[in-house]
Amino acid sequence: MIFRNFRFAPFALAALLTCGVPAESSAENRIDVKFVENLTLAGYGKKDDALKWAIDAERAELRRDSAPAGKDPLKNGVWDVRELTVQTFADGRASVTVSSPTAVFSPVERRAESDARVSVSDAQGRFSVSGKGWFWQCDRKDDANAIAVRDEVVVKLYDAEKPAREITVTSASLHIALRDEETVLTFRGVKNRPTIVVQGETKTFCDVLEIVVPADASQIEDASAARASAKTGDGDASEADALKRIEKISGVGNARIRSGAREVRGDAVDFTPDSNSFRVRGNVVFDDRSAALEVRGDEAVGFMREDGKKLLLEKIVVTGAPGVPVAVETASLENRRTGARDRAKFTGKKLSVLLDDETETRILFEENVRVNDRTVRLRCDELDVRARREVEGRERLAAVREIRARGNVKAMQDGRKIDCGEARILPGDGRTTLTGAPRVSVPAQRFALAGHRCEIFHDAKRVEVFRDEADAASRVTATLGDGGNGAAETTLSGEFLEVEPDAAAPEKFAVFALEGDVTLRSPSRELEGACARLVAFCDVEKTKAKNAAGTRGRKSAGGNGELDAVRKIEAFGNVRLRKGETEISGGKALIFNDVVVEEWNETDAAASPGGAMKIVVLPEDGADGIADSRPRVELPRTRSADALTLPLPGSDAAKKRTARDAGTIVARGDALEAIADDAGRRLRFWLRGNVSLETADGVCAGEELEAEARRADADSPFEPEALFCRRDVRVTRGDATASGDLLEIFPKKQIGFLVGNARMESPKFGVTVPGKSAGDRFVLDLAKSEVRIETDPRLLEGNPAQVATPRTLLPKGVGERFEERFGKSRKRP
Repeated sequence: MIFRNFRFAPFALAALLTCGVPAESSAENRIDVKFVENLTLAGYGKKDDALKWAIDAERAELRRDSAPAGKDPLKNGVWDVRELTVQTFADGRASVTVSSPTAVFSPVERRAESDARVSVSDAQGRFSVSGKGWFWQCDRKDDANAIAVRDEVVVKLYDAEKPAREITVTSASLHIALRDEETVLTFRGVKNRPTIVVQGETKTFCDVLEIVVPADASQIEDASAARASAKTGDGDASEADALKRIEKISGVGNARIRSGAREVRGDAVDFTPDSNSFRVRGNVVFDDRSAALEVRGDEAVGFMREDGKKLLLEKIVVTGAPGVPVAVETASLENRRTGARDRAKFTGKKLSVLLDDETETRILFEENVRVNDRTVRLRCDELDVRARREVEGRERLAAVREIRARGNVKAMQDGRKIDCGEARILPGDGRTTLTGAPRVSVPAQRFALAGHRCEIFHDAKRVEVFRDEADAASRVTATLGDGGNGAAETTLSGEFLEVEPDAAAPEKFAVFALEGDVTLRSPSRELEGACARLVAFCDVEKTKAKNAAGTRGRKSAGGNGELDAVRKIEAFGNVRLRKGETEISGGKALIFNDVVVEEWNETDAAASPGGAMKIVVLPEDGADGIADSRPRVELPRTRSADALTLPLPGSDAAKKRTARDAGTIVARGDALEAIADDAGRRLRFWLRGNVSLETADGVCAGEELEAEARRADADSPFEPEALFCRRDVRVTRGDATASGDLLEIFPKKQIGFLVGNARMESPKFGVTVPGKSAGDRFVLDLAKSEVRIETDPRLLEGNPAQVATPRTLLPKGVGERFEERFGKSRKRP
């Protein structure tokens, strides 16, 4: 019997399957069904009597003898169907549709299968499947629908609102589990044919892949109507998103995510299309061939951005296993990219790679960050690395363009120890910028720098330190000669500081240049000072023993003075120095450290053989006639200095002074030299040109003045022992005057001598000369306040009893040294 256009209502399925003649029926009553056209069948759950599936077929033909013996062939037979459509249902709503040109259908097993092509689509339009060879079955126990595609599987997951999110999956096989709460698609690859997920420019590879599509809980049966209502404002957009949302995609086994030249590998991957993110777990490797960059860790999280219909990898965050940092290797900070020595290694607990720039890769490190390069060792809390991608032949290589380190930055760079809040390294420019209370020290050279901002120039080995322009009290400092044993240090401070190797001897000296209200303090040498600009030349030798080479092989008398590292200081602009309680001032000054005394006074047998400090002071250039610019020495009032009374005859002031006459002693001239021994016990100075010696009761003038002062210990002031005024000597005290070629005063012995065309004059006594003999001289008895005339045989031989003068005063051209070296002011905001 043939039924045409026969259509079973859903409730009629049982009747169809029981309409055959029972086995005991007679042959006359048997009805044979050969085929059915336009067949529709429906299946219901055994537990809840809910609709689970429905079949539509253009033609269904019963296979002869397909039913077991004694069984009803309609119910237990096998049907060959054409143009089959299987519609599954979840929670009473349409779920997935299966379509195939041919299939074999078994009613009793609730199963259809075929070797033909097949297409599977989601009722809400979220995904579609195509493949070859398939089966569908509704489980007889739990009424769950399942679909499997055996070969040539291609799955597309749609997002109508955002085409860039469209996903295509290819695999060797697919199994679809249809549940009330979700639909689970499980893909399995085979050898050399992994499961592949394609989304925009990104591909995911793995052995096994699982996609979870949640069931719709909005009770909206028509997904397109929900989207339409959301667009017009009549519905909730979140409901429309929920209809097409894919919960997650998970893959295990040889997982790889590839985007262009970048790839993330690991044991497993979780991909969440709704947030455009993925997570790779276990033995993670991120490889960026475009930047010659490789990162290893325990877990990686990737974020993608939408660019029209494309989805591009934007950011990768890699973390290490507990106690194991994430490691990165890239080109050296020096931009030398050949050889293993020219690689830089970065490590941290967490790493982020930003890939949104086509020409640059940005890497962010967090927590316990380390950098290890040939010239740099660095630690910090956070690190931001930016590397260029440059085409070089067929390979794109990375050159680090910029590094920013933040938080507790500590580094060693070319022998420099760096501590600061933030560091910015520009390898291409050869410059490092430090901020956040930076401090730079060179342990081998025993100096340290500090300020508001610091610039380090790598090739020139120059360092510039700046103060905070917004803070008037801000200063920059240089600490010199720090032996690391807690001893006192030489400290220079100002508004701007520059340090670089000496151009004439870069391997021997480092040059420190300061500007702007500069101060100098050296406690061990009892030296303090201030000026407008200062240049210090310091040894770069690593040990004090090597520093002693500056004394021509002699050991320093002091041995522990931290100023041993400073060979010379040039000071300019209103220079003010203080040695103990003695003050020295002038327009500009040179300070030489650790000189040999015999170089300056070969006849002084009692002089220290080495370790002395010499000071040379001159007026400021262009400051002629300005009194404050001329060199000046001020000695404190002491017992010996109090004896500096010139008892000129006839003057009431020649009487012995009282305590209320006490005051300082000031000496001035056009040029000054001073020398102090390393022990700080002796001080000698020379003044030349328009010299004056001023006391509380008189003035002595001449062309040269030499003085020597001593003290018993560091707590005592310097007391003058001898003073010599030479050439055109003129003494004024009250209304009395005296003149001669040489005036010698010995305050401790309270005696003085005026020789060489000596002459005294006062209104009371008139003009007095010592005598006609060349050996005659005035003897000034300071203790008795009287003058007498004596003859000194040595004067007849032309050998006055004074210490010989030094051979040289000032190296030629030293006044222009700062301008030649540094030009105009280098201070910058």
